[in-house]
Amino acid sequence: RLSVHAVVALPIAFKDGDTTETFVAGAAGLGVRLRATDAITLRLETWTSYAGAEHGTTVPTFVGGEVWF
Repeated sequence: RLSVHAVVALPIAFKDGDTTETFVAGAAGLGVRLRATDAITLRLETWTSYAGAEHGTTVPTFVGGEVWF
């Protein structure tokens, strides 16, 4: 009912106007999934993404749920 998983990604920031440049950042983190019932699963993932001294570090966190039919 409970699982832990590793997350690895390469988030890309696309150009969004004259002041933003396109760049790729490395990201890694952990996720937890709890199957509360046979039909409902809850998820929590948190990552750390570092894009160099110019862009800094971000820590996106995602919370969500799944409904199984």
